[in-house]
Amino acid sequence: MRLLDLAITLGMLLSSGFQVGSPWPKLQGNALNNGNGSGGGSNGSLRWSVPLAVNSGSSPAVAADRTIYVALSGNLTAVNPIDGSQEWSYPTGCLPGTQSSPSVGSDGTIYATGNGAPLLLAIDPAGKEKWQFSGLADGGVYLPTGAPTIGTDGTIYLAAEEFVSANQAGVNQNYLFALNPNGSVKWEFSAGQLNVIASMPAIGSDGTLYFGSSTQSSQSVTGAVYAVDPTTGLLKWSFSTTGQIVSSPAIGPDGTIYVGEQGGTKNLYQVTPDGIAKILFTANGSIVSSPAVASDSSLYFPESDGSYYALNSDGTIRWSLPQGTCTAEATVIGSDGTIYFGARDGRLTSAFQQGTTIWSYAGGNPVSSSLAIGEDGTLYYSDSSGAFNSLGTEIDTIPVVDISLSPTTVVGGAFSTATVTIQSQAPMGGALVHLESSDPTVSVPPFTEVAAGSTQSTFLVGTIPATNGTTSDITATSGNAGATATLTVRGATLARISISPSSVVAPTGATGSLVLSAPAPTGGISIQISSNSRAIGFPPVVTVPAGSLSASFPVTTTPVVSTTVCTITASQGGVTAASSLTIDPPTPTALTVSPTTVLGGASATGTVTLSGQAGPTGQPVSLISSSPSAAVPSMVTVLAGTTKAGFTISTLTVSSSTTVTIIAAVGSTQISAGLTLNATGVSSLTLSPASLVGGGKVTGTVTLSAPAGATGFIVSLQSSQPAAAKILETAIVLRGKSTGQFSIETAKVSSQTMVTISASLNGSSQSATLVVDPPAIVQLTVSPTSVLGGKTATGTVSLQTTAPSGGIVVRLSSGSASATVPASVTIGSGRKSATFKVATSAVASKTTATITGSLIPTSRTANLTITPATLLSLSVNPNRLKAGVSGTGTVTINGPAPTSGAVVRLSASKSAATVPSSVTIPAGQTKAIFTFATAKVSVQTGVTISATLGSVTKSAGLTVTK
Repeated sequence: MRLLDLAITLGMLLSSGFQVGSPWPKLQGNALNNGNGSGGGSNGSLRWSVPLAVNSGSSPAVAADRTIYVALSGNLTAVNPIDGSQEWSYPTGCLPGTQSSPSVGSDGTIYATGNGAPLLLAIDPAGKEKWQFSGLADGGVYLPTGAPTIGTDGTIYLAAEEFVSANQAGVNQNYLFALNPNGSVKWEFSAGQLNVIASMPAIGSDGTLYFGSSTQSSQSVTGAVYAVDPTTGLLKWSFSTTGQIVSSPAIGPDGTIYVGEQGGTKNLYQVTPDGIAKILFTANGSIVSSPAVASDSSLYFPESDGSYYALNSDGTIRWSLPQGTCTAEATVIGSDGTIYFGARDGRLTSAFQQGTTIWSYAGGNPVSSSLAIGEDGTLYYSDSSGAFNSLGTEIDTIPVVDISLSPTTVVGGAFSTATVTIQSQAPMGGALVHLESSDPTVSVPPFTEVAAGSTQSTFLVGTIPATNGTTSDITATSGNAGATATLTVRGATLARISISPSSVVAPTGATGSLVLSAPAPTGGISIQISSNSRAIGFPPVVTVPAGSLSASFPVTTTPVVSTTVCTITASQGGVTAASSLTIDPPTPTALTVSPTTVLGGASATGTVTLSGQAGPTGQPVSLISSSPSAAVPSMVTVLAGTTKAGFTISTLTVSSSTTVTIIAAVGSTQISAGLTLNATGVSSLTLSPASLVGGGKVTGTVTLSAPAGATGFIVSLQSSQPAAAKILETAIVLRGKSTGQFSIETAKVSSQTMVTISASLNGSSQSATLVVDPPAIVQLTVSPTSVLGGKTATGTVSLQTTAPSGGIVVRLSSGSASATVPASVTIGSGRKSATFKVATSAVASKTTATITGSLIPTSRTANLTITPATLLSLSVNPNRLKAGVSGTGTVTINGPAPTSGAVVRLSASKSAATVPSSVTIPAGQTKAIFTFATAKVSVQTGVTISATLGSVTKSAGLTVTK
């Protein structure tokens, strides 16, 4: 086989939904419909010819196991490739001569068409129906118009014509169906009412479906070529042809599509995958079969007038045969490039691609079906007489020189491998050797095939289970010569016993397994079971069923206190075998301690859990502690039928945190858990009082996390500021007590002082804050309590006790800008009070100033009233003047005027004198002068000038003369 052709053929099979290894799974050989097979080398020798009831016209399919499937007389028939005998037949309902060619799917399922009900059948390799499909549920009758083909995903494609009624009257539609592998409809493509899809789709490398139709109407007889998307069933493109398309398109190695037409101008079209078509060749007769496309893209096809053409890839004629020579059936290309086609004179011709005839078989009856080719090059076809034929090489002419067996002795039910050797290499197509066995209980196939070029073939010799032994002669015959080898078959005996698992914890059981040296004969074999221990239970007799090599039986167990090894013995016909089962006591699987952390001296509870229930006497568990600080009992017993037991852990006081490991053990299996013992520490520290004026004493109380042991505890104490708070003694906690007290002496301080008192024991500590305050301010006074703005007052601040060494600074503040005080005043050491000045400023109205003295955490206040200046006097100068002459007046207040000045209102009692409405005394001044005018009078007139400030009014008299 040429490597290129082999690669192409394997690629076509692997990239399709057909059975891998099948040399010819469908009409036209593969999904590309290009007629290429995976076998070659036939020399035209007739291997066998079997009569059919009628000329089928259905092309055969060849499965991976070489079984041939063909539609014969309304049945799908499986044919033995060796002698042509029928292996099984399944009725399809088709009328004789109407059934299309079957296809073999990837799982070996055979798809064959029916006669509408069903439309398509799925049959498994054993001849059993898997499912059937009868078309859409629309009341129509569906008949197949082409053979099924299969996509890469297992989708089955089938063309069908829908009729209105069962008598095939009134065509409704023409469909291409896409069926899922379970027979359900994936989609359907309608070609219309007049367009019959009479061709089987070719499947491109991308899954695109290419097929044709024939259209016959009162106006014309034409056709069309379609490309349909395999996923959606939607049309990708189409083009019309001058004649009908009744043959399937073929796809070349480069993806080009080739399709011929019946009638019209009888063109052979060359089409690109995107639908660009051109006429490659115009024939004399109609092209009614698919062209075979070789690996070099050369094309081979017959015409309806009996002509035969071989074209180069460009459409030029490579060679041809004249009219009347060939049948219209499709050509097959073997794996070695050989061309096979049928002749009208009954011959089947084998030729090179260059046109030279290799051999010609004269069968006497024209070939009536497309050819199929097996992997050994054997050709299968039907002829016009109704015979189904096999052409290959001569198969049984080379003498057998030897047969050998390996092994030569087997137990009943086992196989031996036989090797047959023939005298010389088998020719193309191989050689068959006939086989026989002298004993019916020892089976051999009727034939074994020696592959082409080889001298040997192997096959299996089968036996059946037997109690007694036997011998059989195996004979191989070919070319009038034979050879014999003897096979000895031994009866079945007990081979071994095994227990799984080999070790358990009761009451978990195990499974025993008995194994024979060969499958048990009819009636089975009974085996006796015994044991040396009462800790296990089992059936006394176990039977291995007929045909089986083994049998299993249950083994039950009871709890044990210590590891126990039990021996189980099987006996049969003087043969014994033994195995052991180890029963372990339940072992600790969990150990818990609660709580996991305690203070030394407290107790905890431990709980141990076993892997199974304790036996009738209970299960003792050993206990160990890693430290004397935690004591456990030496053993705890888990009561019978239970899985848990608890125990108490007693502890001692410790000086530091200690981790203790508690261990529970049964035999060599142990498990552990941790317990943490904390040392007694300080849990709290309190001070009474927590705040005081320096100079007093404080009592501290230390509380421990647990009562003190026999020797008691001395708690370490510390002050963060000993000068302010001095600890007088250590805190001692007596045995059995949880508290201890100590004293703190405080000193006088000049400001509030925060002191941290700490107590510590065994790495734990607690602290408390002591507030030491300075002496409190008890009084703040101001004298006098009311002053005229601009005058000074005296403030006095007094303490509860005398000031400490260095004195005490009291901060001062005023609530009003009209009264100012120093920032602070210092009370000297040993003194209880100090004075300070309060300066005031002039005010426009009565103002109260709050004076504050602060010494954290105390403060005191006093109020000072500041009064505004009042009108003291009013004078005029002169107090007597002639009319029309001006004079001056002076107003005087009893203190300086405020910042905004003092506005004094003025008035005259008579019009003889005119005064301004007011006069302003400038800030800080005590008087102001104003001018007044006089008017003409007829008589001497007395006028009163008045000045008012606040609620005080002063007057002065003025005499105006003529």
